[in-house]
Amino acid sequence: MAQVMVTIDGRSYRMACDDGQEPYIQDLASNLDKQVMELRKQFGAIGDMRLLLMASLIQSDDVRALRERVDTLEQENHQLKTIRSSLLDQSFSDQQHNAHYLESCADRIHALVNRIENPPKEAAE
Repeated sequence: MAQVMVTIDGRSYRMACDDGQEPYIQDLASNLDKQVMELRKQFGAIGDMRLLLMASLIQSDDVRALRERVDTLEQENHQLKTIRSSLLDQSFSDQQHNAHYLESCADRIHALVNRIENPPKEAAE
């Protein structure tokens, strides 16, 4: 198991993480540190725990909003897949109908060509 040093609000913390996750953990800590610094600028010295709590709540709110957006997009994606499937089915049905219609037209054209090339003997005389 790897370890990484992160700094939040000027204090360094040693964190354990999976091997290779060090840059990811540092990035997360950097984002939290930025949030804490912004809150400190807004509210001044209100206590480290309160700053961390506020930053955590803000980030949790962001995560919740993103999850809700993902859920909405997944629902829309499912609806679009359903519509797409329905349209593909309809398109296939339309293609079959058109193919039968074209076959019928071809049969009628063939019959007309046959009548022109081989007129009844009564009409020829």
